[in-house]
Amino acid sequence: MSSFYQIRGFLASSAGRWVRIGAGLAMVAGGVRRGGPGGAVLALVGLVPFICGVLDYCLISYLAGGPLRGEEIRREPEGDRQRHLPE
Repeated sequence: MSSFYQIRGFLASSAGRWVRIGAGLAMVAGGVRRGGPGGAVLALVGLVPFICGVLDYCLISYLAGGPLRGEEIRREPEGDRQRHLPE
């Protein structure tokens, strides 16, 4: 089992969703606290993991050619999960 599969599986899990939501919120809060253009960029970038966690999207899987929805990743049979791995 590759490390990519393990990361994708974790991020699609309930715990992974909470990690993405928390990381996104921390980035948004850090950006707001910092202020200025750099803080605004950090806050906007932080919205990506936050929104993806809330909506149960897994961008890492999608960017690697796998399913976008966490529900689809969790529903895949064990053997089919390897099919979406990058070569």
